Amino acid sequence: MKTLNAALLSLLLTLPAASALAAPPSPAGYVIDESDCASGGPSTYFFADGTALKADCGDDCPNVRVGTWKQTSDDTVTLKFTRAFLGKGSNPEDGPVPARTLYKDYTAAVETVSETDTAIWTGPDAADGGCVAIHKHGRPADVHALLRRDFAGRWPFTATRPVTEADLAGLSRGDLEIMRNEVYARYGHTFVNERLAKHFAAQPDYRPHFKNVSAFLSPLERANVAAIQAAEEALERK
Repeated sequence: MKTLNAALLSLLLTLPAASALAAPPSPAGYVIDESDCASGGPSTYFFADGTALKADCGDDCPNVRVGTWKQTSDDTVTLKFTRAFLGKGSNPEDGPVPARTLYKDYTAAVETVSETDTAIWTGPDAADGGCVAIHKHGRPADVHALLRRDFAGRWPFTATRPVTEADLAGLSRGDLEIMRNEVYARYGHTFVNERLAKHFAAQPDYRPHFKNVSAFLSPLERANVAAIQAAEEALERK
């Protein structure tokens, strides 16, 4: 009997405490989405590498903060943001709620910031009857992927990998021009060129809202734009 009691005691000592059993899992891979709240709210994405992305829409729309997160207690996460990807607006128009201003046109900008925030972490799928939803997001830890619209275009790989000579071979100057400008169209660029404007307006998921999106492009996208433009210039010289 003494041997059995000792075994039970050993088992109890190795079991996690009740508070540990009740603690929610790490927020990595989850989003705290407050967008359905009455006055709107941010969607804060947490990634396993410690990256945090906070997407909101206020006077600067879009408005995506980039930083890091750290779980400081079972129910609190501390966030530190160092960069902001903003749409600087012109031509104001009525927003969905009185507290927010939206604009007809935006220009992309990237700014250095130093901001600290906290988020209440209650675990996934918290059913508290409120407007805040917590769920898995499945996104990459890439601010550019969050800034891009749903429009993919004919050559979606120009956003995700370097273009190759094989990708460009056999394309006409017109095709190359469309390919290059798809990079901008994914961020909602409004085209002044009549041919480009007509082409992209016919695409079902294209949503123009920006006069200039250059600041939002990733280094990979910038390199792809340069490579495609070089191919266009080479055809022009022939």
